[in-house]
Formats: sequence, structure tokens, C-alpha cells
Amino acid sequence: MFFITVGISHKRSSVEVREKLFLNSLEQELLLSCLKKESIVREAFIIATCNRTEIYAHLTKDNPALLIESLFRMKEIPSSQGLSRHFYIKKGREVVSHLFHVACGLDSLVIGEKQILGQVKNSMVLAGREGMIDTVFNILIHTAIRTAKKAQTQTHISLGGSSVSWAAVATAQKLLGSLEGKNVLIIGAGKMSQLAAGDFQRKRAGKLFIMNRTQNRGEDLVRKFNGELVDFGQIRTILREVDVCFCSTGASYYLIDKGLIESVMTKNPRKLLMIDVSMPRNIHPDVGSVKGVTLMCLDDLDKIVEQNIEQRLKAVCDVKEIIAQKTDEFFKKLKRNPHLPDIFFREWADDPCQAKGTRDMTTLQAI
Repeated sequence: MFFITVGISHKRSSVEVREKLFLNSLEQELLLSCLKKESIVREAFIIATCNRTEIYAHLTKDNPALLIESLFRMKEIPSSQGLSRHFYIKKGREVVSHLFHVACGLDSLVIGEKQILGQVKNSMVLAGREGMIDTVFNILIHTAIRTAKKAQTQTHISLGGSSVSWAAVATAQKLLGSLEGKNVLIIGAGKMSQLAAGDFQRKRAGKLFIMNRTQNRGEDLVRKFNGELVDFGQIRTILREVDVCFCSTGASYYLIDKGLIESVMTKNPRKLLMIDVSMPRNIHPDVGSVKGVTLMCLDDLDKIVEQNIEQRLKAVCDVKEIIAQKTDEFFKKLKRNPHLPDIFFREWADDPCQAKGTRDMTTLQAI
């Protein structure tokens, strides 16, 4: 049996690459359905966020290429584009340790951020619905969740505010000097927008305009933060009134282009900060070239995040100790499981994958 993870993340891939391989919920279901038809795939789940796309698989054969090729086929991306070089491939014990690092926020753009744990849980639920979670991965994900909760409660790894939304608002405050009285447009009403709305409110922002495709979700946000619900047809007018535009939606295309912003700034020239944390991006990159406009995207946020991670970095060693303990605990649980054959543990007994580092497709080693 083989544990394999293939993936891309912000650590070695730009936002342009990540958005090409981002998987929304429907695409995750479709990919899991495709993998379910492969005879060598026993279990699988997918973690897809703005900063990573990862496939975790329990296979009967050593074939990580199958996972990457399945992803490319589902996304209709020809192999000739050369995106394979952006992938990392992990095997055996590394898979378990990596997942625990991800769940604890050690592998996040914002170290120690808590939102990733909810995304791991959602990955388990979705894969479970598709019938892709069995004994081994059920134990694996539950152990990952317990590991993350222990790290959060027993260390300072999640001390203070440092989610992507927090970083976006902190960036806005830094660039504008103060957010007090500044009008804000929030496009999207998901979790990221809710967090940002709360942060803007705590910074005493002025009017808070909410724009969302689904009116009910937009109304919920309006009630919670005393904002004003506006329609996308009003975007030109609203953008002339605001100092900050925060965009976080699930749209697969650009909602705002350079022409729109040029007309807005011609009518009301001033400083305008636009923050796009969507994946794929919803604000065209050329918008940043308009006079008076500052455009920030996900890859820009690490500049402000670095100022708030000193205490969290001090906790990294403590969290890594927890991860090592929980990794051992996971394999011990598997060994005690009467439904798993002894051959599953034969090579693991010598711990061949301990501290081997990330493998490429030619240096994989089985459990």
C-alpha cells in the first residue's frame, strides 16, 4: 500500500499557476469521482484553497503520475503546458507529517492561521460523500484534526490575528494610514468576507457596502455588520464612493477590469486600494496600473504578515514536536487495526521515509 500526496502551493508556485489548478467544490467532486474509477485508488481526498491544491491518495501501486494526470484531464490542461514541474510529491510517513503541518497552519501563507483546519474538515466531508474515505484515511484525518486542535490550545502558534482577511485589512490600514471613516466595498459574502467585514468594523471604517451574487447571503452580512446591500449594476457608482474594495468571490472570471476602474478614477480621482483574495482572481491585474490605484493580491499579503508572526515562529518547534508524536500515534493506531494486513507495515517498521524531504517523480519510496 502507498500513501501519496501530489500538490502545488504558494511556497513554490505563483498565483498565476495556482489559479489554473484551483478546484472548486464541484470540480473536487468530479475529480474524486474519476479517481474512484481507478482500480489502484483505495481512498482519496482533496484540499483546495487559495494557496494550495493537494490530492492525498491511498494507492495499491506506486503511481503518483496518475493523480497529476487525472487533475490535468479534469481541468482540460494539456501536459505540454509544463505545469507538472510545479508539483511536489510526498510519500509514506511524509504524507502524514505534511498533512499535520497543513492542518496546524505551519504550511500556510499566514503561519498558524485557523481557517485551514475547517478546510481540512470540509475535505473529509466531501470525500466521504463520494465514498472515498475508508478506515485508513478516516483515522488519518481525525488524527490531523486532533493534532491541530492540540497545537492551537497548547502553543502560541495561532496567537493574535493573522488570517488572510486580517492581513488584507492590516495592509489597508498601513497603506491608508487609518481606516477610520473610510468607506469600504466588500464583494462576496463568504467566510473570508465575513472576517474582513468584522476587521474593517473594528477599525472604525465608514460605510460598508456589501455586494454578492446571492442576495440572502449578502443580507446576512448586512444585518451582522450594519452594512448596505448593493447590486452589481451599481458597481461603477459605488466604487466612486469607496476608499477600499475587498473582493473574495467564487467567480471564475474577472469581475473588474481596467476600463471600469479608469472610468471610476476619471470621475473621482483619489487614492483607491483594491484587494483581491479570490482564487481565481476576480480583479484584472492591469487595474493596478491605473493612476491612484493600488492593487493587492494573495501573493502580496506576506509583506504585512511578516510583522505579526514573531511570536508564532517561536511556537513552531513546539508544534513540530506535537506533529511528530501524533504521526507516531497514527501509525500505531493502524498497526493495532485488525482489518489491515501485516504487509502494510512491513517497510514502515524501518521508517524509510523519515526526514527524506520532498521527492520528485523519479525518487519515490514506498511505505
